[in-house]
Amino acid sequence: MHDAEMQQICAAFTAKSGKIPLLDTYRQMAVRQQKKKDWRACHWWAERGLALYGDLAAREEAVEDLIKRRNRAAAKLETAAEPTRHVRPDPTAITAQLQSR
Repeated sequence: MHDAEMQQICAAFTAKSGKIPLLDTYRQMAVRQQKKKDWRACHWWAERGLALYGDLAAREEAVEDLIKRRNRAAAKLETAAEPTRHVRPDPTAITAQLQSR
């Protein structure tokens, strides 16, 4: 429910101060999901935080942290999506090895 209201909350911050203060909820959730190795959820929380901040973040380091977490999650997801290559053993080598015993 909190996330559903963030558009209005960010608009109010922007109207009042021209910047959006630290949105730590998104970093915290990205960290939690990262610790659980739930890379899809980590990526979502980091992306959502970045979408809300846009170019209006009061703290640049908060944006940098979300970018770092998003990129790491994306890399993990990409690695997981790659098919695992299995090398098939050479049947003649196995036969030769068994015969030498």
